[in-house]
Amino acid sequence: PREVSDDKRTQQPLALYIRQVPDAANAPRKQPAPVFTQAGGDGWFELSPVAWARDGSRYAFTTWEREKELLRLYIGVADENAKPEMVLERRGDVGHEVVNVLNPRFTPDGKTVVLTLGEAGWRQPYAWDIATKSLRPLLKGDFEAHQVLGFTPDSKTLFVVANKDDLAAMNLYRVNMADGAMQALGAAVDYH
Repeated sequence: PREVSDDKRTQQPLALYIRQVPDAANAPRKQPAPVFTQAGGDGWFELSPVAWARDGSRYAFTTWEREKELLRLYIGVADENAKPEMVLERRGDVGHEVVNVLNPRFTPDGKTVVLTLGEAGWRQPYAWDIATKSLRPLLKGDFEAHQVLGFTPDSKTLFVVANKDDLAAMNLYRVNMADGAMQALGAAVDYH
C-alpha cells in the first residue's frame, strides 16, 4: 500500500502463542497470553519461520529490526507461559539478506540450533549449542554457504549448498559438524 519508500509502513502487531493441544477427552483451555509480541507500526520488522526441535521440547526464531540494525535469535521451551530467551544479538551491518536466509533449524538430536550468519563477511552456517549457550562457525573459508539443506539422523553431518570451489557456481556439500570438513557431492559447476 506504500506509493513511495518514505510513506509510513503500517505493519500490523504480531504475537506468538504457544498452546498445549488438549487430548480428545478434554476441551481446549483458555487462550494463554502470547510468549512474544511486536507492536507493529512504522518500522521494518521481520520474523523468521519458527523452527521446532524434533521432540517438540523447544523452538527457535530470529527477528530483524532494520531501522535499529538489530538481529536477534530467540530460543523457547514448549510452555505456554514461558517467554523465549533472547540468546544472540547482533547490531550493525549483518548482510543484505537477513531473516529469510538465517532460517534457524534444530539438529535432529535437538542439542544445536544451526543458522546462517555473515560474521566473517561470508554467509555461512553457525551452531548455537543449547547446553553451553555458545556460538561457533561450522565452516571456514571465503565462500558463501547460506543454504542449509538438512542433517543426517545422528546430527553429525550437515548438508549445505556452497560456492567453495568456484565463486560463480554452487555445489552440494556434506559437512562434518565436529570439524567442518567438507566433501563435494556434485560436480564442481553443477549450477550457477
